[in-house]
Amino acid sequence: MVVNVEYRLSPEHKFPACYTDAEAVVRWALDNKEELANNSSAIVGVAGDSAGGNIAATVCHLVEIEPTLSVLTSRDLPI
Repeated sequence: MVVNVEYRLSPEHKFPACYTDAEAVVRWALDNKEELANNSSAIVGVAGDSAGGNIAATVCHLVEIEPTLSVLTSRDLPI
């Protein structure tokens, strides 16, 4: 299952609105993973691209979890 976070963007919303939104969704997913996946041992991971990667990594620290899966990318890096 994938849960997408439509976090609030700047400049309309002041810092740290995007982190607050993403943290709330990760906490919700952790609290409800058994109902969402019909499995209490379901894996919760984070992913993000560019600014979303920064938000995903930061949320792991805010929630104080070490995700089983994280996918963080940046379009600015040459391949």
